[in-house]
Amino acid sequence: MSIKKEKIIIAVDDFGVSKKANQAILKLVKVGKIDRVAVMMGGKISKEEARELLNSGVKLDIHLHLLGKNFFAKRKDEPSINIFQRIAFFLVDIMIGKYSVPKIRKAWRRQLEDFKASFERYPDGINSHEHMHFFPTFFKVALKLKRDCSIGYIRFGEEKYNLKFNLVAFILDLLRIVNLKFNKDKFETSKYLVSFDWIENDANFFKHLSSVDSTELVFHPERDNEFEFLIKNF
Repeated sequence: MSIKKEKIIIAVDDFGVSKKANQAILKLVKVGKIDRVAVMMGGKISKEEARELLNSGVKLDIHLHLLGKNFFAKRKDEPSINIFQRIAFFLVDIMIGKYSVPKIRKAWRRQLEDFKASFERYPDGINSHEHMHFFPTFFKVALKLKRDCSIGYIRFGEEKYNLKFNLVAFILDLLRIVNLKFNKDKFETSKYLVSFDWIENDANFFKHLSSVDSTELVFHPERDNEFEFLIKNF
């Protein structure tokens, strides 16, 4: 498959989540496959890896999360988690007050400061683990941090994509409508947002892509199939 890259922003997630993810991302950076890298603070990033990533010239975004240190210490490879379980756990955590606005703001601000300490500047953009910043309460926090730290870009997408994707994409489309209705802030983002694991038919998607405006296409190179797809097709 030959894919024209003019209208695609290739973004990769989870730099810092594991040694495997870091190595895969740095390999892709070296051969010019990537436009944006999402860095996960609190994970496994050596000074040499941070320096190599910074010197590469790619856009560096922060991958905000609400995970404890034990997550990084015990984790080995990208886990397979049922989407319904993830949603259920998240909603329960919201209801019991685990994710209060002050806690979110404090945790994410600390991650931004950790990013600055590691890379000697604030990130170029903001996104989040499992798209948590799309949740309306979290989105307001993310926008405020974006303003406070003079960060230009936020992963969001201005419009709904015409093709059908999976349940995650459907939920994010609903949350996008809510966020746009109640937040009038102007912010820099892509026209569309698609994660590679939402796509059911590669050929159909990339054929359609040639006729649309800028799309941020998100990959997780820790997954072997996504790493190989990037190497072979971009």
